[in-house]
Amino acid sequence: MLLSSLFSIDFLSLAIVSSIFIVTTNQQLNAAAWGSIDISENPLKVTFQNDKILATYENWGSETVIKKLYAKGNLTNIAGNCIDACASRKKLTAAKIIDEKEDRITAELNWGGQTVSHITLYKSVPVLKIDQIKGGSPNIVDATNGFKEYMIYGMENWKRPLNKYPKCYYYSGDKYCADQNGEANKNDDPKELLYKNWFITGLYKSQSEGIGYGRVIDSKVKILKLLDWGGRGFEYFWNNHVAYLYVVTGGKKELNDLGKAITDWAVAGEMGLPGTGSSVVLRQTRRAGIQLSIAPVHVAISDQIHLWQGDQRYLASGKKLDIVFNRTSETKQ
Repeated sequence: MLLSSLFSIDFLSLAIVSSIFIVTTNQQLNAAAWGSIDISENPLKVTFQNDKILATYENWGSETVIKKLYAKGNLTNIAGNCIDACASRKKLTAAKIIDEKEDRITAELNWGGQTVSHITLYKSVPVLKIDQIKGGSPNIVDATNGFKEYMIYGMENWKRPLNKYPKCYYYSGDKYCADQNGEANKNDDPKELLYKNWFITGLYKSQSEGIGYGRVIDSKVKILKLLDWGGRGFEYFWNNHVAYLYVVTGGKKELNDLGKAITDWAVAGEMGLPGTGSSVVLRQTRRAGIQLSIAPVHVAISDQIHLWQGDQRYLASGKKLDIVFNRTSETKQ
């Protein structure tokens, strides 16, 4: 049985329905009706999800990388190897929610103080913004789940073929790349590869299967390599830069079109939502900050509380319980 009726909540008293459990654990739960950022510990793991995208940072050997990346509605894990990996960045040590607005939520991910990134999830679009505000990630590696088809904006006009690692597809004054390519060391002019001064890169599975992922990444990138490690991918040499990670199901055309739409939105100052043409006015979400304790569980009441029935989570927003069906993979304790 779900709920036979809606009922009222006063923030100073709480009615418990026997078939529903109100839970917080050592997870830091943060959600709106349209999505959530879930942070769990031991080991530290962070999941970003809305109705279009799911991405989970978790440990992979000595690193913390995106090990799960899905376009919602498709069962293929795009991150067959790793997405957003960096061997010198090691493991994630802390994560917290730092900002909420009605159409976006941002978490701060901290890799031992060496690297700090602000990662933003948006409402109803398959996009994450990765803003590395503190350095320590000189190169970023994305290696996909057996995907074969590259999409690079401007590739048809670029002077090099799709030469794979250890050769460099694009580089700026790097002797190692020049040696690997068998070329004189020089600065590439990337203008054929840039859309409004941003690179747009991506991979999709095949000509018949359009599931894929892309990155919009700023032109400060000094080296771009094409990987062929089972699942093809990219290596970007960057530090203290911004990128937008996105997923698609429509192959090359959607990778190109959505990448350009994200770039247009970023260049225009990130007003509204990426790729939608929306220009909604943002409103900071109020958090009441009242803490209730009801043995044997602890309930953190803000503007939002989380309700469980079986394996289904419901979200109650505000003082009236407006039930929103929002399935997640969070662990119940």
